[in-house]
Amino acid sequence: MGKLVDVDDIRDQIERVLEDVSVRGDHVIVNDHGKAVVAVVPFEFYKRKMARSRDEFFDTLEQMAETANLTEEEAETLTAEAVRCARSQR
Repeated sequence: MGKLVDVDDIRDQIERVLEDVSVRGDHVIVNDHGKAVVAVVPFEFYKRKMARSRDEFFDTLEQMAETANLTEEEAETLTAEAVRCARSQR
């Protein structure tokens, strides 16, 4: 876990929070009524996490493709549908 800051205090502490994260590499969790709602993390940590998530996603797709028994046309149709769905949720 990281350092905890209450949402009511974040405005007063934002400079310290940003320094703790960007300079010291800390992770800061912002709580609202005792519930964690936001994590402020170093950008490099975020980039690594996003890359890892993307890699895991494509690994899962490859595993599914190996067992799905779809024709290439069926796979392309499903892929196009998934892309349309993802774009509509933006």
